[in-house]
Amino acid sequence: MASLVVPSGLTYVQKDLLYQFFVPLFIDNPILNEAFTVIPDVKTSRELLKIGALDKITKGYQRGTSFVSSTGVTITPFTLTVSRMKAQVEQTTDEFWVSVHQVLVDSGVDANDIENSPELRSIIIKAFSDAMTRDMIRQGWLGDTTKETMTATGSLYSPSGTLDADYKEYTGFWPRIQELVRTGDIPAAQVVDVNVTAYQNVVAVAGVKTATITGTSGTANITINGTAYLATFTTNLNTTAANFVTSHAATILARHGRCVITNVGATVVVTAGFPGMNVTVSAPVNVSGDLAGSVATTTAAVRNTTLKSGAAAAIFQLMWEARTDELAEFDSSTARFDVSRSMYENYKAYLNTFAGGVQGAYMDLQNGKKTLSFEGIPLIKRPDWDKRIKSADYGFIQPHRALLSTHENYVFGTDSTDDYAKLEAWYEMKDQLNYFRAQYCAGTQIVHPIYEVVAI
Repeated sequence: MASLVVPSGLTYVQKDLLYQFFVPLFIDNPILNEAFTVIPDVKTSRELLKIGALDKITKGYQRGTSFVSSTGVTITPFTLTVSRMKAQVEQTTDEFWVSVHQVLVDSGVDANDIENSPELRSIIIKAFSDAMTRDMIRQGWLGDTTKETMTATGSLYSPSGTLDADYKEYTGFWPRIQELVRTGDIPAAQVVDVNVTAYQNVVAVAGVKTATITGTSGTANITINGTAYLATFTTNLNTTAANFVTSHAATILARHGRCVITNVGATVVVTAGFPGMNVTVSAPVNVSGDLAGSVATTTAAVRNTTLKSGAAAAIFQLMWEARTDELAEFDSSTARFDVSRSMYENYKAYLNTFAGGVQGAYMDLQNGKKTLSFEGIPLIKRPDWDKRIKSADYGFIQPHRALLSTHENYVFGTDSTDDYAKLEAWYEMKDQLNYFRAQYCAGTQIVHPIYEVVAI
C-alpha cells in the first residue's frame, strides 16, 4: 500500500503534527479517498440527504402564464454516526540502532529523543500513518459492532462470544450490505449467489448442531458459540425447548454469525447464519433439578475452497445484468467493481485463455494505475478483503466477493481537523520510549441500496 510521505528534516511542534498528519490522512489521502467518499468534520453524527431525481418536468408550451407543475424532489434523510477511536504505539530506540540510528548519530542527531530528532520522527510518523490508513480501510469495509473473535475447530471457525476489539467500534460497509441483503432492502434481483456448484469447486455448508433436552425439572445451560443460555423446565420437554427458543432466538440472531435456533420436539437446533461457518453447541449442562441432555452434529460445516475456471467472468456478467437503471447512469463515470483478489485473479486467468490475453481488458485509472475492467467498468482488486476474510479474523467465511456500485455510495465520516482529532508524539525519559498517540472519529453509511449489486 502506498503511504503518506512526511518530508525528512521537517521540524514538528504539536500544531504541525495535527496538520501534517490528519489533513493528508483524512482529506488528501489518495488511498482512503479512492476507497470511500470521505466526509470530514463529523463530530458525533450528521444527517445526510438522499435527493430523488426529477423526471418528466418539461411540458409543451402554452400561451400566457399557464404552467403545469410537476411533483418536486423526494428528500429522504439518513444519519451518519461516528465512533471515537484511539491508536497508540511505543517505540524503543534500540530497534533502530543498526539500520537508522547509526546514520543519524553520525549526522549529529540525538538518536534517543524524537522531540529533537525530526528525521527519526518522520520515519515513525510514516509507519504510523500507514498503519492507521490500513486500519481505517479495514474497519471501513469490515468493522462490525457485533463482531466476535473466532474459535477454530480444525479448519472451521465459529464465533467465540467475545467481542473483537479490532472490529467492534463501528459498522463497516460489508456488514451493512449483508444486513440490507438479509432484510430485503437490497432486493434479491440485485444479489448474485456465488456459493453454488457453477462457480465453486467446494460449495460451503453452514454447520448445524442439535441439543436434546432431558429431565423432569429444574434448569440447564446450553452454551452456543461461547455464551451460555438458560433452559427452564416448563410442563414438558417439548414446551421447555420451545420456550428456550422464544427466550433466546432474537438475541442469538443478533450476534455475530447470525445463528438461527429452532426447536423440534425436545430438541434445540442451532444453524450457523452463513455457509462455511461452524457452530459450537454444548450438551445442556445441569444447573438445578435434573434437567440435562446431549448434543450431536446434524450437518457438518464445509468451507469454500477455490473458484472454478471462468467463474468470476460469469459472476460479473450477472452483476452487470442485475444493476438498476439508476446505477447504470454511472456506467461511464464513477461506477466500479470492488472485488476480492480471488475474483480478480480468476478473471485475469480466464482472459489469458483467449488470444491476446488480458491486455485489451486493462484500463487506466485517474491515478495512473492500470486495472482490469468489465464492460468498461474498472475492477478494483481488494486483497485487504482476502487478507482479513481468509484468516482467523473472519474464519474464511464467504471468501469470494464482489460489489458493483459507485464511489459516492460509500460514505466514510470522520471528525478530521476537529478538536478531538489530534496526534501526540513525545519521548518518555523514565521509560526510554518514544510514544505516538492519535484520536479521531470514524463511521460509515451506505447512501442508497438502489446503487448496489452484490455477489457473495
